Amino acid sequence: MSTRSLIGILTENNQVKNIYCHSDGYIDGNGVILFDHYNSKRLVEEMIDCGSMSYLSERVDRSKYYGVKGERDFESPQFYSLEKYASSADGMIEYSYLFVPGEDRWYVATCHEDELEGMTESETYKGFYPLEDFFDKAQE
Repeated sequence: MSTRSLIGILTENNQVKNIYCHSDGYIDGNGVILFDHYNSKRLVEEMIDCGSMSYLSERVDRSKYYGVKGERDFESPQFYSLEKYASSADGMIEYSYLFVPGEDRWYVATCHEDELEGMTESETYKGFYPLEDFFDKAQE
């Protein structure tokens, strides 16, 4: 069974440009890869512009995308309001990752309420939690 996630970047007009990732969406999977390897606007945009994927890798060229831009099976990025994106982690999608370019910081929303115990929700991005807080919690 796969752990589905969305991976998005906040745009200048407060929309979230995002893609679907079918596998390893949990924090110890995609969360770690995003935090460690996709820590700039350029890298995140490059990854998202390749479209939806089966799985994420440490490098854009090693991730498994559903298609190639311009081909029929290419799944282009979607645009959601920030509010809609935050509520997308509803069970079918278990994690929604949000990169905020001005901060060079990742946030995450999840349907797994047990993972949120002791976490502090972002005041700016309602429904999201700083991704690094999950790593700090795991080290406690």
